[in-house]
Amino acid sequence: MSRPLRIAVVGFGMGGSALAWRLAEAGNEVVVFEQAPSTGPVGAGILLQPNGQAVLEHFGMLDEVEALGTTITGLDARHRSGRRLTTLDYSMLGSPSLGSPSLGPGLHGIGIMRSSLFSLFAQRCERAGVEVATGHRVERYRQTGEEVEPLNETGESLGSFDLLVASDGSNSRLRSHAVETNPALRARVIDYAYGAMWMAAPFVGDQHRLVQVVDRSGRLIGMLPVGDGRCSFFWGIRLEEQASIEAAGLASWQRQVSEFSAEAGAIANAVPSLSEATFSTYRTARMNLPVDGRVVFVGDAAHATSPHLGQGLNLALVDAVVLAEALERHAEHRDALDDYAQRRRATTRFYTQMTGFLTPFFQTSNPALRVMRDLALPVMPLVPGLRSHMALTMSGLKRSWLSPIRPRRGLRSDPPHWR
Repeated sequence: MSRPLRIAVVGFGMGGSALAWRLAEAGNEVVVFEQAPSTGPVGAGILLQPNGQAVLEHFGMLDEVEALGTTITGLDARHRSGRRLTTLDYSMLGSPSLGSPSLGPGLHGIGIMRSSLFSLFAQRCERAGVEVATGHRVERYRQTGEEVEPLNETGESLGSFDLLVASDGSNSRLRSHAVETNPALRARVIDYAYGAMWMAAPFVGDQHRLVQVVDRSGRLIGMLPVGDGRCSFFWGIRLEEQASIEAAGLASWQRQVSEFSAEAGAIANAVPSLSEATFSTYRTARMNLPVDGRVVFVGDAAHATSPHLGQGLNLALVDAVVLAEALERHAEHRDALDDYAQRRRATTRFYTQMTGFLTPFFQTSNPALRVMRDLALPVMPLVPGLRSHMALTMSGLKRSWLSPIRPRRGLRSDPPHWR
């Protein structure tokens, strides 16, 4: 980078805060525009996969994060009846069938509250001098060859910058604007009929296993331990159910959850109010090119995934380190943004394709898809080669359908997914 840049970041979520800090730490002037009146994360807990952990170790944050969360050794998926559907363990990554013993042992997930991780990034942003401007809804931008201006909902300019980073989430307004105004850009967006209620609640089950429970109606429950005897509780719903759940009230919802699963019912019965829940929708989206002149898209704005593989934040963290390093490596912003786009293309394409393929199987009321799910999932981990690739996919260590990432010296010391 030939000189410090003045950079606008739109969205002060996890990915936006991580990137803003790294860019400011490198000597750039960074202003973050956040539409909410105050800063803070949305949702309960998150699962940090090995790819995201490698970034946090590079940032010098991993020990702090591990102390705030809990170790997750794997995933257990089962049917409401109690029948096991599948089990995936991170220990599979040390299997000789991978041909890469350096991947294990010792890899794991980390369950942690979003608020805990966000606080670490927000503190670092403050120390690095990042300016955070809340209450600004950025919907469009205007750019020339020399600068780019973020525009609010009334079309008012919020200043002139060398670069604009769009980190405004899966329902990105800036992505919509880019696609509408630049014929060379395209985005494939799939909105799902399902969403979820998220909340943090006490949990007495296995503190080191992510548990998912499904049934024949399309219902999906997730229980992710996040430390201190709590879990992030996911109650999958159809979008039209939200109004009826709120109208029926807490007791009715608790009965519904308890009838579905006694383990989940114990969690729901400890929830004091439905106001504790965050209702969210989800979608798969991917831009064919996450760059438009002086504007670059990161995280869910560039490649949104459903929550079923737990990769959204992890992919955004890798975006942050790749973009920051590209800007340091290249004197011209065009070269840096092209480098970023090229280095992230394969992995983000694979994960958006994978979640788009799997989401209807995770959460579906379609009889044919449901039968395929219930028959296939118990068998797939029994196939040695396929089992390893399933574990690699869960861990964020794949860049294509057939090609796993194979570190030369170990995952954290040589993170190849940044290349």
